[in-house]
Amino acid sequence: MAIVKSLDRVENVTFGEEPLIVDGKQFVSCTFEETAFVYVGGTPPTFAGCRFINVSLRFEDSAAATLKFLSGMHRGGFSSAVVNILANIRKK
Repeated sequence: MAIVKSLDRVENVTFGEEPLIVDGKQFVSCTFEETAFVYVGGTPPTFAGCRFINVSLRFEDSAAATLKFLSGMHRGGFSSAVVNILANIRKK
């Protein structure tokens, strides 16, 4: 049985240049301008009806560790497995 966590709803907010931790958030009709999205590996955020102007994405904590793991696997002889993972992500 899957555990469904409810997301914290953030609506009609304009975000500027500050870093913004996005884990566990449901953004609705928000504007992001020059905002650095920070994902730390928690519940993925959702976005509906939002505007994105020159945003960036950073991975920290568990999310960064996952990327380091995949990078090490890619360099360590498992490149085809990592390529397959990325291909599956692109399909979703």
